[in-house]
Amino acid sequence: MLPIGVNTWVWDSPSTDTSLARLVPRIARWGFDTVELPVEHPGDWTPGPTAELLHTHGLGASVVLVMAPGRELVAASPETVRDTQDYLRHCVDVAVAVGSPTISGPAYASVGRTWKLDADERRSVLAELRENL
Repeated sequence: MLPIGVNTWVWDSPSTDTSLARLVPRIARWGFDTVELPVEHPGDWTPGPTAELLHTHGLGASVVLVMAPGRELVAASPETVRDTQDYLRHCVDVAVAVGSPTISGPAYASVGRTWKLDADERRSVLAELRENL
């Protein structure tokens, strides 16, 4: 059977060490297998204690990245791309620390950002994405 998880966004945003200490035991009692942990801002919650909390309650972890406005890997300034890459590296480090086998989310541009591309521009943006990822 596939594990069933729940995202902490159901109850709060952003998650904190305090909110996770309150939610994780409840999530375990409700029968979930995994907790989806959004990384809205580095430092909102601490990976080490969170990993211990999940382990204590027999829960797995899945890290969810959050591409807020200004987090862009394409069609952005070099500084914005670098800051986004730093954020994504942080998400990878957090995933390792909490034992998450996955990181989910749209890792190319901020949620809701749209723009029209012709075929050549699309090829260019895809090449830029490959490079920046």
